[in-house]
Amino acid sequence: MPEIAQLAFRVISIIASVILVGSIIYWIKHWIETSTKGKQLQTKWLRWLGWFLILVAIIVAIGGILYYARNYSQINTPTPTPTPSPTVIGGLQLSHPNPQEIINDINQYPSYSQDTVKQSYIGLPVTWDVDLFSITSSTDGEHIYSIDSTSHIGVYFTINVSDYPKLKIMKQGQEFIVQGDITLVDSLYIGLGNCSLTFP
Repeated sequence: MPEIAQLAFRVISIIASVILVGSIIYWIKHWIETSTKGKQLQTKWLRWLGWFLILVAIIVAIGGILYYARNYSQINTPTPTPTPSPTVIGGLQLSHPNPQEIINDINQYPSYSQDTVKQSYIGLPVTWDVDLFSITSSTDGEHIYSIDSTSHIGVYFTINVSDYPKLKIMKQGQEFIVQGDITLVDSLYIGLGNCSLTFP
């Protein structure tokens, strides 16, 4: 809004200047045409000079309006937000939305609508960078509890450690890449299925 007000002020100033110059030229012309001395000075070239000055004033006014309008357009053209470079770790490009973006999206909705929003993420394939938190064994495999490396939101999944023996010697906080499909979204963690791991 301040830019619009500034542009309007400039346009009004130009118009006022044109009116002022035009008025002066008009009264000079009127004096030349009505006064005795003016009639003596009235010549063809003087009349043409008066019309020429009026034409110049109009051209200057139009040019000024176009100049300020162009500058206003350039000033108020929004600068496009640069697209962040994709993050690549271990030859894999991390995907968006990441855990933090998913939780932020859910939290912007009323509590009544959040379950519907959570369901919309089910089945989404993701590639995330996580840190190992803990491993617990069960009959269906090892439950891996990890933490998203940037937001520290929990990422939970089940996998066979025998397929990834490196998990047996990893310490808490060590980084790896998990690829899978979202199976559950909670306010504190996200569950994945059909997972595969990559160790950078």
